[in-house]
Amino acid sequence: SQAERLLPALQDGYFSLAEMSFPDLLAMASEYAALVKFYQLDNSVNGNWEAYFSADETIVIARILSTRLARLQSAFEQWWDGAADITQWRVETLPMTALATDFLDRWTRAL
Repeated sequence: SQAERLLPALQDGYFSLAEMSFPDLLAMASEYAALVKFYQLDNSVNGNWEAYFSADETIVIARILSTRLARLQSAFEQWWDGAADITQWRVETLPMTALATDFLDRWTRAL
């Protein structure tokens, strides 16, 4: 039939216009909201739109899902390979400290 003669590139589902996943897009939109100014009725700037996005647990979950764990694991493995002497470990330089403070603490407070 004529429908069977279509090139694969012309069929539905061959490619996606937005290659990013939905959680990635949602997390990116919430980060973009921090850059968009909020204007009052008198056209004066009064903050940004971040508070409206960050207050929703769906956004927090999207940020969690869009976290690049492979990048964090790679950073940890590089640190681990170079940190053979346990006596020189400092809490400030541990990659887990940044993970706990930058991600887990922020997510917990948001939820």
